[in-house]
Amino acid sequence: MSKLDLTTALGRLLTNALLRSEFKRSPRDTAARLTLRDEDLESFLALDPADLEVQAKTLLHKRYGEVSRLIPLSLARLESAAWSLFEAYSLTGWPEGPQRHLQDAAGFAEYLNRLGHVVAKAEIHRLRFILRENRFSACWVRDLLIRGRHHPGVQVLYRSGGQVHALALYLRV
Repeated sequence: MSKLDLTTALGRLLTNALLRSEFKRSPRDTAARLTLRDEDLESFLALDPADLEVQAKTLLHKRYGEVSRLIPLSLARLESAAWSLFEAYSLTGWPEGPQRHLQDAAGFAEYLNRLGHVVAKAEIHRLRFILRENRFSACWVRDLLIRGRHHPGVQVLYRSGGQVHALALYLRV
């Protein structure tokens, strides 16, 4: 088994609250668990747990900002509870890869659904469409945003020229 370098170990600490708690209790045991390279051990043990928490919180706020751009209506419905719910959700993992923000927003929306919170179906439909790379999808939603107002209707999503396009079919009353 190859040993971890300091940068990789630091990345794991910053994205895993449970690992940071373990590090705070016993940095040496955490280093052993991560199978840290011998030449990085001294630097790893010198890390300040309080500084790690500040940096981790900064990264989590950045992550939340990305999610909030993808599901703004859902988060607005949560009002002041949105951040604390996101913090709790973040303990389930940290997505990686080029679609991590989309995966994170979809995962958070599913987490909220499981807890019984109302999530904007139009936002979820769009996220799932993009992640699945479908060419066409239509879905009945109650929260189409048309000219600044929400309407029930059919959200139609399709791909053309590598871009996602949306159409809305609704009755204007």
